[in-house]
Amino acid sequence: MTGRVDVPPGTCADVDPDRILQAVDNLVGNALRFAPQGSVIVLAARAAGGDLEIEVSDDGPGFPVGFLPHAFERFARPDSGRSRDDGGAGLGLAIVRAIAAAHGGVAVVANKPGGGALVTLRLPGVSDPA
Repeated sequence: MTGRVDVPPGTCADVDPDRILQAVDNLVGNALRFAPQGSVIVLAARAAGGDLEIEVSDDGPGFPVGFLPHAFERFARPDSGRSRDDGGAGLGLAIVRAIAAAHGGVAVVANKPGGGALVTLRLPGVSDPA
């Protein structure tokens, strides 16, 4: 796997760093679990109006289309045939959504047009670099 971080210098927001780290860790963990070897995992953050957008994307197969509406439900997994050892307990994305909501924001899942998964957290309170 290859990892890339795309964050403009000075990007800053008023967030709970421990919870945001937990959310990003869950998202990167999912990408590592589901994206095939040789994939690129990208962690990006940027100001978007008065909000901070944090994205984690990969070059894997993306989410099954039928899973997208249920992605943030507790215990939801993209493949019900997976064991917990292989696919987790299905709590990671639910935790990500709860962390985003606790910050007054939202989390969104999608498939990238060219393939791969994309999860975006949009959180209010981005700070202008000083």
